[in-house]
Amino acid sequence: MESVIGNQKIERWVAIRILNFLNAVQSASDIVRTVKDDPSAGAPGLGVGIGETVAARILERRDSLKPFGRFTQIGELEGIAGLGPDKIRDLIYTFEVRAAEAFHQRLFNGILMDNWKVLHHSTFFDTDEAFRQVAYDDCRLYAHLAAQIEQIACQRPDNHGNRVAQLAGLLAKQCYLDRYDNSTFGAYAFTLWWYQFAQDNWFSFEQMREVVQPYLDYYAYFNAANEQQLVLLKGFPNSVALGLLCPVAELPVVLNPIERGITVWTAELYD
Repeated sequence: MESVIGNQKIERWVAIRILNFLNAVQSASDIVRTVKDDPSAGAPGLGVGIGETVAARILERRDSLKPFGRFTQIGELEGIAGLGPDKIRDLIYTFEVRAAEAFHQRLFNGILMDNWKVLHHSTFFDTDEAFRQVAYDDCRLYAHLAAQIEQIACQRPDNHGNRVAQLAGLLAKQCYLDRYDNSTFGAYAFTLWWYQFAQDNWFSFEQMREVVQPYLDYYAYFNAANEQQLVLLKGFPNSVALGLLCPVAELPVVLNPIERGITVWTAELYD
């Protein structure tokens, strides 16, 4: 589902990220510092995303909204003086980063070192109903993950053919799913998954948890229903099934209702 403001189409998940930011921000200068200039829009050269005057008008509009003084839909930005198509494009450019990619970038910004190889493998669905039918039904999720894991195995550079990929899918079906409906519990479980690679490691447990929690809460700032759900495929032999340098017999999967995505995470530590 897309939203439209002016002549700009905005994906639902991008609109939610924009509104979460604008509802949480405390000052006009925070908007100026955060919003980046889209290099593909507007005048050539390095520019300013949103200036102090327009940023102040955004906050004035937000604070005037009844009853809670917050934006609830992207259309409420319409009519703010100076917030034309180029500035809307700057907002989209700034916040058009999917949750898994943002988490991946954060992992390698002071947490993990270059002896880690981390990949995220995502499937996106066209409708909420199609996503729900797979994500919240164990039988369908098993089938989906088996197919996705077969694809991951086929993409490995050391892949030995379709039979190995099929074996990976079969091994996935023999595991069991451990769901974490609450993002706080999920953050601890996902952090423990990373921590089990090497307890003498390159990060502290709390450092990693402080990165994992915002990932699972990427869209949940004002609505807990937007939390992402962690699912662990317990007993999955990463080294046997996928040839990974991974000592943990679990495969983490993240269900993202806002993006309608199911993401499988794989990691290797070359220690």
